[in-house]
Amino acid sequence: MGPLGGSEQTSEVADPEEISGGDSLFQQADGPLFHINRTPLSPLKKIPSSQVETTGSEGNVKEKEKPTKKELQVKMEISVGDPIKVGELTGAHIAYSVRTNSDSDLFKTPQTVVSRRYRDFRWLYRQLQSTHPGRIVPPPPDKQAVGRFNEDFIEGRRFALERMLKKISENPVLHNDPDFIMFLQSERFSSEAREREKAAGASSIFTEHESDSMNSNSGGFLSSIGGAFSFTPKIIEPEDYFKDKKSYIEGLSQQYKVFLKNLETIIIQRHDLASVTVEFANIIETLADLEISKGSTEIFQEFAATEMRLKELLDRLSLQDMLTLGATLDEYMRIINSIKTVFQQRDKVLVQLSVAETDLKKKQASLDKYVKYNRTQTEKIGVIKSELTAIEQRYKATRERFDEIGNTIREELATFEVEKIHDFRNTVEIFLESTIESQKEAVELWETFYNMYLTA
Repeated sequence: MGPLGGSEQTSEVADPEEISGGDSLFQQADGPLFHINRTPLSPLKKIPSSQVETTGSEGNVKEKEKPTKKELQVKMEISVGDPIKVGELTGAHIAYSVRTNSDSDLFKTPQTVVSRRYRDFRWLYRQLQSTHPGRIVPPPPDKQAVGRFNEDFIEGRRFALERMLKKISENPVLHNDPDFIMFLQSERFSSEAREREKAAGASSIFTEHESDSMNSNSGGFLSSIGGAFSFTPKIIEPEDYFKDKKSYIEGLSQQYKVFLKNLETIIIQRHDLASVTVEFANIIETLADLEISKGSTEIFQEFAATEMRLKELLDRLSLQDMLTLGATLDEYMRIINSIKTVFQQRDKVLVQLSVAETDLKKKQASLDKYVKYNRTQTEKIGVIKSELTAIEQRYKATRERFDEIGNTIREELATFEVEKIHDFRNTVEIFLESTIESQKEAVELWETFYNMYLTA
């Protein structure tokens, strides 16, 4: 097998006589440099954690059996386009047209077109995170204060926003979310968004009562001084799985950063090479202007033109690299931040669970003390029992929520591993093919120049 999964090919050294009398250099270059056995990729499905075996902290995933969840039956095609600058000075922003074509009963019409700005996408991201704790929500691109109206930046952001919506629409849990549907079709988005923010505030991971309970039980002496200071209990991760995964995700984040930095270095060097190529072409043009002879002038002019075509080829290759590897790396670095967010969501519930457990032990100890030494105070014992029952219910509910978030994260991480392999495999194939085609085009340019002017 070859390095990309194709059949390994053996190369033989050609006889020099065969080269000179046989195929030309261009014909040889036009042949396949490697073979990729393309197998159509089936649509990804969410994989329950019970069906995925994860080994070690490296995050290696093995499917035990095919996913049991049904594929999405609802058609949903989403595109983001037509960026338009709206407003002037400090109020200026870019508005995008979000087009949706769906046969879902949740939509008022099969086709919808709405206008959304960048902060609207961030609102959707926050809402989905709040409504679906433990779910890895596809994130929007990062904020940028400088260069927001640069054409290349706008196109890159448009592409990233479209990828975000498409990934949400492919998620079997998120694609039917009311906030997502409202985002895609509402004509009065601003007012509805404010209403939904208020509604989501009451159903977030922590209720006001639970937050107050955490603060009131987490501190010592200072916590009683007007609530000016509060302390969060130190988190001790109880499960090795999450210890390994947190370490793995952190390592993956560092690897992506190094990868992206190296890619940016390559692109910078290619830009430098393109600049040198232009300078060299200008020098050749100067030689052509000397008109030493008619033949030399024509050769120098074509030589300079070939160099300029090579410069255009280098620029195009740099753009392709950023739209393939660069875009995928940037997207997955943002996804890793979303993964860290779901870890933080679980950690918050873990703190709450620890506080509830401490309260439960204290109240149980208080009840045991009263039963042992103050049996006659039946009224007080009844009050303590009632309080103990309430704490037990809170502990049970928190425990269930903690386990539910943990199971959701396991399932999401298993799917993340499969999607990561899928996306990077496609990206690397496109990257290699574009690189090889660019090299072939460069060979063709030089061979054309050689055959036209240097073989006579």
